[in-house]
Amino acid sequence: MPVPCSPLYLAQLSPAVVAELLPTRPVVILPVGATEAAAQDLRVGDDGDASAVWASRLAIDLAGRGIPAVIAPALSYSVASAAEPLAGTIAIDAETAAHLLAVVLDGIRRAGFHRVCLLSRQIAPAHVAVLRNGALAHCARTGHAVAFPDLSERRFARQLDRVPAEADESAQHALRLYIARTVLVETFPELGEKIED
Repeated sequence: MPVPCSPLYLAQLSPAVVAELLPTRPVVILPVGATEAAAQDLRVGDDGDASAVWASRLAIDLAGRGIPAVIAPALSYSVASAAEPLAGTIAIDAETAAHLLAVVLDGIRRAGFHRVCLLSRQIAPAHVAVLRNGALAHCARTGHAVAFPDLSERRFARQLDRVPAEADESAQHALRLYIARTVLVETFPELGEKIED
């Protein structure tokens, strides 16, 4: 199967296409966000949408490097206690959110996918803890690692802080792609030859 040059969305693929894709050992990108009103003037889906945009850019970047990638349907429920008073916020507790993520990761694995990358633009400590705990629970049950480019991780946060506020958005996107590729190679070393910049 040829490597696509545009994002593949799992929800849009037929079982026959997925069956052709599985032997290529694609990276499954799972965008994660929260359905929350971060401010009165922002849409409640902005958090998840930002993660989905990053997922799309990463899938295109990987495909251009000869690495098949498919974007799973986004998981848009997480902790959002600070935003609960605002209309439209759908918050769930941390334990439920981590369990939900772990179960989704288990399902992705059972569907035949071996490499999973979580993407979330959210850096709130409670949300990051949910992602870490869900990924760890999945790993403990299955023995399979999950790539998670945590933008709040000190080494990455410092890099993101160095990009001037007045820089165009493409510099931020490029840096987030670099961070995701770095974590993918750390998690799945066999991708190193194709990802090396």
